[in-house]
Amino acid sequence: MAFVDDLRTVLPPDQVIAPAPDALLTDWFGRRGHADVLVRPRTTEEVAAALTMAGERRVAVVPVGGNTGLVGGTLLATAGPSMALSLAGLTECEVDAAGSTALVGAGVTVADLHAAAAAADLTYGVDLASRDSATVGGTIATNAGGIHVCAYGTTRSQVLGLEVVLADGSVLSDLRGLPKDNTGYALRDLVIGSEGTLAVITRARLRLHPAPARRLLLAAPCDTLLDCVALGRACGRAAPLLSCECVDTASWEAAAVALSQRDPLAGAPGTYRALVEIDVGSRGPAAVLTEMAPTLELLPDVAVAEAGADRAALWRLREGQAEWWNLVAAQDSGAELFKFDITLPLADLDAAFTPVAGLLAEEPAVRRWGVFGHVFEGSLHLQFTASPQPDLEERILTLVSAAGGSLSAEHGVGRDKAGYLHLRRSPPELAAMRSVKDALDPGGILNPGVILP
Repeated sequence: MAFVDDLRTVLPPDQVIAPAPDALLTDWFGRRGHADVLVRPRTTEEVAAALTMAGERRVAVVPVGGNTGLVGGTLLATAGPSMALSLAGLTECEVDAAGSTALVGAGVTVADLHAAAAAADLTYGVDLASRDSATVGGTIATNAGGIHVCAYGTTRSQVLGLEVVLADGSVLSDLRGLPKDNTGYALRDLVIGSEGTLAVITRARLRLHPAPARRLLLAAPCDTLLDCVALGRACGRAAPLLSCECVDTASWEAAAVALSQRDPLAGAPGTYRALVEIDVGSRGPAAVLTEMAPTLELLPDVAVAEAGADRAALWRLREGQAEWWNLVAAQDSGAELFKFDITLPLADLDAAFTPVAGLLAEEPAVRRWGVFGHVFEGSLHLQFTASPQPDLEERILTLVSAAGGSLSAEHGVGRDKAGYLHLRRSPPELAAMRSVKDALDPGGILNPGVILP
C-alpha cells in the first residue's frame, strides 16, 4: 500500500514491516489484533515522523509495549488502514542518583528499570508480576499499580515529567521533573492512564526511592479480607509497609501443588492467605517480630521469610496465580478464562465483595473461581473459568458499581470494558472525556475503541 511505501521514505526501511506480525499484536490471552504495518522507531523524532504521516492519512495507530495487558488495549480491529507502533526500541535508561530520578525510554522494561535503580541503591515504586515484559511506557499509559502501591502509590505518583507525541506528530516534552511547577493544565496527568488514546509516550522522568534496607515477608491465614488489611496495618506500625497482598486459600494451595512450591501454611484454617512485606531496616527481624508478637499470637499459623530464596518461594505462590489459572483454563475444555480487575470500598470490603462472590459461586456457567490482589487498597483480581455467558461480565461489573467500586483498578479500560464505562462514569464525565479526546486527537486515530467506544 502507498502508506507503507511513504513511511519508508521518512524512516529507515528496516523499521517498517508490512504486514505487522501477528505475534506482536497477540495479547496475554492469546487474542490477535490486526495492523497493516508495523513501525519500530528508535527515537522520539521517528515516532513523530510516523504519527505525522498517520495523521495526514487518517491511519489508525495502536501503540504496542510488552503485550501484558488484559483488556484488549492492543487488539486494533478496523476496516481502514492501520499501523502498529512498537516502542520497544526506545531503551534509554539513565539514573540520577543524586536527584533520585531516572530518565527512561518507553520501551524499557520494569525489571530493567529496577536493576538500574538498584545499582544506585535506589528502587522504583512500581513492581508487578509481569515486570520482565511490561514496559515503562505501557505502565504509564495504564497507570499501573502493582504490589507496592501501599508504600509508594500508583505509577502516577512516580511520574515527574513526560515526553509524548500527539496525533499530528507534535512533540510535547517536559522532562525537568520540577518538584513545584504550577503553570497551567497538567497535560502530563491527562496522558497518564489514557491508554494511548491521547498521545504516544516516548520518555519519562521518574521518581526513585531509597531501597529497602532489609525485607521481611510474612504469610498468614485470615478469615476475611479486612483481616488481611488489619495484618498489613499491624505490620506497618512495626516497620515500613512495602506490600500487603491476599490470595484465596483454595487458589493458594492449588497453585502450590501445580507449581511444585512448598506451602508453609498447608492445612491451616482461614478463607484467605495474607502476604505482607515490611522493611525491618537496621532494627532487624527479631526486634520487629518481638514488637509484633501480640498480633502474631492471635493467628493460627505464620510463615516468616527473610532470605532471598525463601521470600521468592513465598512470593511465587502469589505471583504464580496468573500462571496457575492459565493451567486451569487449559485443562477446562469448553471454558473461557476471565480476569476482572476491580476496586471495592475498603471500609466495607467484605460486605461489598459478598454479592460478587455469591454470583460467582451460584452461577452455573462458572466452573471455578478465585481472588487475589492488592488487598490493602481494596484492589482485587477475580479469576474464573466459565462457559460462554453473554451477560455475565455486565452482571459482575454492575454489582461492583452498585457497591461503590470501580470496574478497573489498575489494568485500564481497553476495548474489553469500554462498553461498561457508564457503570463508573456519569454522562457529563463521559462527555468531558470525549471532548478531551476530540481536542487532542481530532481525527480519532490513536487507539480507536479504547476507553471510549
